[in-house]
Amino acid sequence: MHTKQRAATAFNVQRRLPSKQASRARHASPSASAGADRPDLVIQNSMDQISVRNVYDLFSKFDKWEVTELLTARETNWLLTNADIYKTPTEHPTGLIRQLQPFSESHIDILFPVDDDIPLLDTREVHQLLRELTIAVYSLNAQPTLSLEANFDLSSTCQIPTAFLDTRLGQIMINCDAWLKSVWHGVFMSREKRAKFADRWRHTGEASITRSVLHEFEAAGLQDISQDADYSEAKNSFQPEPKSENQIQSDDQFLASYADDLSMVLTLHLDQVSQLKNCLMFNGNYTIQSQIKTIQEKLDNQQFQRLKALLQVHENYLRRTFTSKTEVRKYIYLLEITCFLFSLLVGLKRRMKKIPNLNRLLPMIIGEDVRTERELPPFMYMKKRSTNIFPIEEETMFHLHGGIQFEYETGSLSNKLSEILNGKNESLLDASRRTLYGYLDLPNSPNMEYHVPIVEIDGKKYYHLVVDIEPYYGLSPVWLRVIQKSVESAAQKRFLNETVIYEMYKKYFGRKKATYYKNPEHGLRVSAQRGLACIFQALARKTPPSGLSKPNLRDGLTLMHYAAIHNRPIIIGILILLGVDVNVKSEVNYVANGGTPLHFACRHGSLDAASCLLGNLAAIQIDHQGWTPIHHAAFCDHVPIIRLLYHKHQDLLEQTTKDSLHSTPLLLAATSGALDTVQCLVSLHANIGYKDELGHTVIHLAASNLHTNVIEYFIRLNSRLVPTWTILV
Repeated sequence: MHTKQRAATAFNVQRRLPSKQASRARHASPSASAGADRPDLVIQNSMDQISVRNVYDLFSKFDKWEVTELLTARETNWLLTNADIYKTPTEHPTGLIRQLQPFSESHIDILFPVDDDIPLLDTREVHQLLRELTIAVYSLNAQPTLSLEANFDLSSTCQIPTAFLDTRLGQIMINCDAWLKSVWHGVFMSREKRAKFADRWRHTGEASITRSVLHEFEAAGLQDISQDADYSEAKNSFQPEPKSENQIQSDDQFLASYADDLSMVLTLHLDQVSQLKNCLMFNGNYTIQSQIKTIQEKLDNQQFQRLKALLQVHENYLRRTFTSKTEVRKYIYLLEITCFLFSLLVGLKRRMKKIPNLNRLLPMIIGEDVRTERELPPFMYMKKRSTNIFPIEEETMFHLHGGIQFEYETGSLSNKLSEILNGKNESLLDASRRTLYGYLDLPNSPNMEYHVPIVEIDGKKYYHLVVDIEPYYGLSPVWLRVIQKSVESAAQKRFLNETVIYEMYKKYFGRKKATYYKNPEHGLRVSAQRGLACIFQALARKTPPSGLSKPNLRDGLTLMHYAAIHNRPIIIGILILLGVDVNVKSEVNYVANGGTPLHFACRHGSLDAASCLLGNLAAIQIDHQGWTPIHHAAFCDHVPIIRLLYHKHQDLLEQTTKDSLHSTPLLLAATSGALDTVQCLVSLHANIGYKDELGHTVIHLAASNLHTNVIEYFIRLNSRLVPTWTILV
């Protein structure tokens, strides 16, 4: 067993039960029927179970607002809420969730490649993620996601589901995204100093300070990113195209004018998943892409191309530099594991009615080691430098935009596992399995490391994780009853009223806007945009059904469209449960012939919203331009959306626009210079030789729009279907 003392990575963990009690807790499985008429007695008799003790005071770490948000989201999650509550037809994600093959074994073997560039994984940390995800999937109906939302005082709210507040997973997401924004903007503040500075920030529009703002930020620990050892040369990788001074100034002004609608998002996905009986293997990956929330009426296609071209320089810079820090690489690796574990748990719940045995995990990490930040303080450029990444004036405070999202749609399960294990001894995994089980009987020490065992197969190293599973019957195991009791108790307390709603508006938007949003129509709109689920639900229940699907006179958008643009699947779920048509169209010139919510979700890169809409059987329709959702996703360069649509409907790959050009998604991607999407579509075997009605190929369109990046890609591809040099010459 690989264990050693290293105090630097110590976790604060719960004290293990005495050995006899622990043994009894692991092997005893109280009957779900025993004491069914006395649920309190069942819970009391099960208090020696580790899993029950871990969740007994789960709600005590949340405030009233967070509990109210949790209760709302718990009832309206299209993927996880039980069908007797979410009473509308849904279609589960493709791949692992829908294709997991049932097996009779009482454990799961999980294999995934070792990353030699990061420290060895600690079993306790992986078990912590598994425990948090199990509670979220089976009881709280929450899926991990993070968005940084701007507040009126220039701080940024870390908006994650309540289920992941004060968890290791929530902490990892926030830390990872904070580093992403730090590298993007070129300034950083350590987590410890950031938390202290955020505590001093007030929701009054002003900082609580006695010196100048510049001195306060310097004293708080804000530094240029070059001061970090791992990113000392990062800014040298920011390589915009050579331009004149006038053009640089014009581009900076143009980019800055849309700054509030720009974000940089980290998306985790699974490249490959394979299953052989009770053994699964996966390879994780990630993408970094920009998103633009400005609607098309305010940013036409020509302006979009210009803005996207500027942002592509930022994307390339982040892809080259972001993972220079070992800490960041570890965060991404753990998030890839999270992406797989979440999909696996949903599959176990839906397909097999099984649940991980939480009594067979290492002790829970608690206290400050899993404390998550609720807000991030503003950042600022302290001096005007030519190396500044973003066009923001010196001594100007700014908030952060972006987030983290996960792809749960995957391709069909591959047969890779059966190929690499073919002819191998069945005892290949026995030694590492014994090591993992042996950890459960070791004395608990915060300074002890429990390395995840590594197995070598055909010269490649894989981590081996074992998850014991048990039957899942609604409120069995008993710890599910404990949480259900807390939920029922919290639901009886009426917390939300007009005063609370006003105070929350004031916290996020300031006093003036809070007063404006007291109007229910305006309150519904801003709550849909911001994702304030409990407020939105309270207001929506008081609104006639016709009012919920009524388009806004200013932009022709409905509440469903706002939720789709801003990636709010819970808001979409609330509207669907209240009877709003998932295919409602926006108004263009006061005629309802515009895009559906799915069009807008795909155009703006809102992965969770698009997945929710497709899961609720949204139709693939054309808008007033003759475009379907995949055309918007291709033009706007949203690769995760392309993969999502492809996994749902592979025939969309060659779908042409219903206009005079009859363009395919690949042609539109070449038109806008969306190189990532071009590469994705080519890898999915899109027809690269297709010509539109004017006889234009991808090369013609890329050349006419001066997208040299696309042309260079096809030169390297060297396909006879696209003779690039012949077309150009």
